[in-house]
Amino acid sequence: MTRRAAALLLVVVLLGGTTVSLFVEPRPPPEAEPPRLTSASSPASPVATTTTAAPPDPPAPPVPAPPPRDPMPACGVATAAQLDRWIDQASAALVWHGEAPITDRAAVHLMIAYESSANPCAINEWDSNYWAGTPSKGLIQAIGPTFSAWQLPGYPDIYHPVDSIIAGIRYARNRYGSESRVPGVVNVRAGRGYVGY
Repeated sequence: MTRRAAALLLVVVLLGGTTVSLFVEPRPPPEAEPPRLTSASSPASPVATTTTAAPPDPPAPPVPAPPPRDPMPACGVATAAQLDRWIDQASAALVWHGEAPITDRAAVHLMIAYESSANPCAINEWDSNYWAGTPSKGLIQAIGPTFSAWQLPGYPDIYHPVDSIIAGIRYARNRYGSESRVPGVVNVRAGRGYVGY
């Protein structure tokens, strides 16, 4: 039975059998009302908050530049003043890279005198390294592979006196413990002949 028929039947019954021409349209069920907001559930009104932005980090300090070094000098025997300056510059570079400074300057002077006669462009053309195709070069005389293994970043020229000193001292320290303990230095100081390192 449809809703309309049920509604008509109900009217007829209620009127006690009296026939009344009545038409009742059933109401649709009430729609659910949206929930009313109470004071407990009402959204909080926006509160103005004051936030203080953190101050920006201070800029990082500039990375210090490596110590300066002289430009490549002309080939030939260097003066004592030039050698002192190059040893100073090599020592500063070692310290800048976190290594110990050169403390036995006389040992370095002695190595330079015996290895290259103080000529930054010297090339050894008579020993076994030369005949093997890797002659010793530079102020402190190193073969190419040894120089490459012991050079510092930024000091890549085997003929540059500062670069040569750096690589030679680092090699000597690794092999003998210090520049003072290089066998040639020890021998000369003991009155014997120099031997290459």
